[in-house]
Amino acid sequence: MPAQSLPPFLIISLGVAGIGFCQAGVNWLFKANKVLPLLPFFHVSIFYVLSIEIFN
Repeated sequence: MPAQSLPPFLIISLGVAGIGFCQAGVNWLFKANKVLPLLPFFHVSIFYVLSIEIFN
């Protein structure tokens, strides 16, 4: 689905919700086992994709 067909507030709210879910998942995974140090990079990629979708 192209981003132009979605209203911007929906993209932003979905992005914020996704980042929140990612943060909760990262916290849970780091409590479950102390490995997976690369997970915070997923936040950066999510922010990057969202910024491309929002500002283009």
